[in-house]
Amino acid sequence: MKAHKKLILALVIGALFVVGIACTRDIVSPSAPVSGTAEPAKKVLSEFSQITGTKILVAGVYQGENRSGLDFSLSSGREYSYNVYNYVFFDMDSEQFHALLPNNEYAILNKIGLPVSGNVETPLSMWLYYVAKADTNQDKQLSSQDKFTVSMSDIRGNNYVELIPDVDEALGQFMKSDTVLLFFYRQGNKKYYAKIDLQSSSVVATTEYPSFGVDVK
Repeated sequence: MKAHKKLILALVIGALFVVGIACTRDIVSPSAPVSGTAEPAKKVLSEFSQITGTKILVAGVYQGENRSGLDFSLSSGREYSYNVYNYVFFDMDSEQFHALLPNNEYAILNKIGLPVSGNVETPLSMWLYYVAKADTNQDKQLSSQDKFTVSMSDIRGNNYVELIPDVDEALGQFMKSDTVLLFFYRQGNKKYYAKIDLQSSSVVATTEYPSFGVDVK
């Protein structure tokens, strides 16, 4: 009889143990990320570089581990193998920091010093940027494969303005004069050039390429 009672007690304890495991399967640990959501990407600020001929320093917000050796002050156009998510400027005269963008959600694919010149000693007055704002090719990342917006700011990163949206490919930029930039680009299967007035930071004219034959894209 005692053996029978012990058997019943063991079965009851076992059943309670199984029920307890089943009930805890649906409980998510407070420290575990919720399924289907990703943690924000870790970003770091690079070391500052001095913009040639100025008292302005600039650093980039990017993903990576090496904070040194990244020169963001170059006067010539340069495309980086990693995305820059923002630029931070520091004015050595006023000792003030200034971020180019209000957040770090977009990918800045390129930064070009203006005026464009083959002479590296030519002082810069403005920056031209290619900014990917949305994952237009739906590959779950912002990159040069997405459409981008051509934007501009002054040398200190102030007066940021968007000029040309939905650009698929940049085809070159050339100074027509000290104050006028010609920017060539592709949108879809059409190509254009925009005349950009640097003094007003605005596009004053946009012209589509003429046809060069049915066999020419």
